[in-house]
Amino acid sequence: MTESVELFCTVITGFEKVAAKEIAQKLPARNVEWSRGNVRFFIDLNLISLTLKLRSVDNLYAVFYENQIEGLQNMSKMEAIVEIQKQISFCNWKLAVEAWQTMNGNKLSGGS
Repeated sequence: MTESVELFCTVITGFEKVAAKEIAQKLPARNVEWSRGNVRFFIDLNLISLTLKLRSVDNLYAVFYENQIEGLQNMSKMEAIVEIQKQISFCNWKLAVEAWQTMNGNKLSGGS
């Protein structure tokens, strides 16, 4: 089974239902959900380039980590930076790089 990636698409406000319908019709997408100004869905990593056919979305982002840090606004600038830096190790960098490589059709060098 191939790995899947969650995509977050921005759309013009008011076109969320149109974009969700287009995604469901044109892609083998799963769990298509929309809210104001965006649509989220899952697609197999090796099929990510099919998203280039979408006409109703403005921007596409691969979601490789999502977390809300509680109390960030109440921290000093340095405390906030340290807290954010701690979260970086939890990111799925392998998935992010694979999604980028698949979408752009080229490989990153090992040191990139």
